[in-house]
Amino acid sequence: MDNTINSKKENENRRVIILKYMTRKTWNILFFVLFTLLFLFLAQKILRNYLYDSKYCKPPVKYSIGTIDPRFNLDRDKIVSIAKKAGKNWDDTTGREQYIYEETGSTKINFVYDDRQETRDANRQKLSVLGFKFMSEEKLIDELMLLSKETSPEKKKIYSEAINLVGFSEKDGLGANKYINQSSSVITVYAYDGDKDLEVLLMHELGHSKTRVHAKEKTSIMYPEGPEILTTIPTNEDRLMIRYCK
Repeated sequence: MDNTINSKKENENRRVIILKYMTRKTWNILFFVLFTLLFLFLAQKILRNYLYDSKYCKPPVKYSIGTIDPRFNLDRDKIVSIAKKAGKNWDDTTGREQYIYEETGSTKINFVYDDRQETRDANRQKLSVLGFKFMSEEKLIDELMLLSKETSPEKKKIYSEAINLVGFSEKDGLGANKYINQSSSVITVYAYDGDKDLEVLLMHELGHSKTRVHAKEKTSIMYPEGPEILTTIPTNEDRLMIRYCK
């Protein structure tokens, strides 16, 4: 009788030991499988990003300021500051360093004065005679909006003349980016309408150092004539074009 009881206890203890062993082993196997899956997931993600970037993304563009026609009346330090803003806008929106200013950077930004800027300067003088300060594009627009609400014949005449003068603000042909090779190009600025307009123009032309195509959305920085509404905030279409350099 005692032997039978002892035998049952031994069998029960054996089952408990085996069960604990199997449970521990199962948890070890499960942990190993989960760890392996996590490792493979992270590894393939890192590898995919590395291979994708290596295939599609160029290294940061190193740019510099080249020649500046004195008729622009532009200070080189001011141009550098605006260019850095333009580059940083792309860096911030794509989450990676895309553009680096260096005094010897291979991508040169030149300012060539011709009839396009000459027309703008002449029209600014005429706007000044009409009473517009032209401190910035935004303030000019604000002044025009206020003037458009005036009802007197004299104010209406001034508004009409001002609108005709502001018509020079077409963006097409104000800048160009001549592609030389994968690491350098020549950006030429022919005309602009103020600091913010120059910043957007440089963003557009610097963008062409990464991609040779234009965006389809009219609000995009990389739209052929620049964004329909003056802005330094890239669209999702811009981000994809610059981030992945397709």
